[in-house]
Amino acid sequence: MAEVKVWDWPVRGSHWVLAVCVAGSWWSGEQGATAFVWHQVCGYTALVTVVFRLGWGVFGTRTARFSDFLVGPRAVAEHLRALWRRELPPHAGHAPSGGWAALALWLAVLAQAGTGLFANDDIFNAGPFYGWVEDGLSDSLTTWHHFIFDGLLVLVGLHVVAIVFYRLWGGQHLLQAMFTGRRNDLPAAAAIGPERLGWAVAWWLVVAGTLALAVWLAPPAVVLSF
Repeated sequence: MAEVKVWDWPVRGSHWVLAVCVAGSWWSGEQGATAFVWHQVCGYTALVTVVFRLGWGVFGTRTARFSDFLVGPRAVAEHLRALWRRELPPHAGHAPSGGWAALALWLAVLAQAGTGLFANDDIFNAGPFYGWVEDGLSDSLTTWHHFIFDGLLVLVGLHVVAIVFYRLWGGQHLLQAMFTGRRNDLPAAAAIGPERLGWAVAWWLVVAGTLALAVWLAPPAVVLSF
């Protein structure tokens, strides 16, 4: 066994940015109209980050890719049985069950941020694409925006519980690895190799630039009072 790198900085960075954005969205949403600007900032940042992470799941480093951690139901069942017996082998990236949980969390954030682009509060504030849809559809998306966030909080809670469970039951320090990118309970061959920093920067610029352009092209009528 040796200390090996298992998470690249785009994976770790997107993880913590999403954590901050979800917390910030909850806080700003609870403050009402007075914190709507911050709610927008958190939503836009979460949207850019999750789209970036989904793309990084295609051409990122080995442990970042979907092909590394999205496995079939048989592998998930075997992993859960091993976890129950406390015979869990360490994984360089997401475990079989954790991979699907991570995907569910990303998709929930994507749906939450996406519906927020069209939502409104019936008073002063609305998403930048509110003028692109009819009022009835905007109201429906607003309802979904609140409903999805409740589900997102459940997923976040399960995520935290899983980290604590793996630490206490399985003896694996998953949280520490998400800070440092390294683990010391794996063979040297498990290391991910070069980080592809150029690809990460280029993909982030494409995603952020596309969203910024879309917001800039939103109908002028959607200028609201804060």
